[in-house]
Amino acid sequence: MSLPVEAKTRHHHHLAQIFILISFAALGLTAVILGLLIILTNQQVKKIALTRQELVNLSQVTEGSQSLQDFALNHQADLAALDYVFPTEDDFVYVLQDIEQVVSAVDPQGVVKLGASKPVIVANRQVIPLTIKLTTTPMNAIIFLRQFERLPYILEITNLELITSPGQTDLAEVMLTVRLYVADTFNP
Repeated sequence: MSLPVEAKTRHHHHLAQIFILISFAALGLTAVILGLLIILTNQQVKKIALTRQELVNLSQVTEGSQSLQDFALNHQADLAALDYVFPTEDDFVYVLQDIEQVVSAVDPQGVVKLGASKPVIVANRQVIPLTIKLTTTPMNAIIFLRQFERLPYILEITNLELITSPGQTDLAEVMLTVRLYVADTFNP
C-alpha cells in the first residue's frame, strides 16, 4: 500500500518540477519583454540595434519552435513601430513633407535640402543627410526644435547653428545638419 503513495509523491514532485520550469520560462519571457520596453526608452538608434540583436538571438534559440511565432504575433504592433522609425523609399516623400511642415510652421520660407541623392553609410546604418535652414525668433527656434524631436523618425542633429545679426535680437538664422536614418532596404 505504500507503493501508490510513493508513486503519487513522485508524480506530485514531477508536476512541481514541471511547474517550476514553466514558471522560469514565463519569467524568462517576461524578462525579455521587460528588456524590450526598457530599451525603447533609451536612445532610438541604440534601442533599435539592441532589439534587432535580441530578436536574432531569440530566433536562433527558438528556431523551429512555436514560441517565436507566438512572440511575433503577440508583438506585431511593437515590431511594426520599430520598422516605422526607419522609412523606406516609398515613405520618403511623406517623411520630407512631415519635416517641411515642422519647418514651415515657424518659417514659411524655411528650406530643407538633401545632402545626398542616395543613402550613405554611417556606423553601419543607412542615412540621408539633410540641411535645414530657417529664419525665426529665438523662442520659435526652441519651439521648432521641440516639434522636430517629436517627429516619429530617427533624426540625428549633427550640427546646429543659431546666428543673429549684430544689433538685431528678434530674428535669428537657424541652420541644422541632420542625419535621417532609413531602412536597410532603402534603394532610391
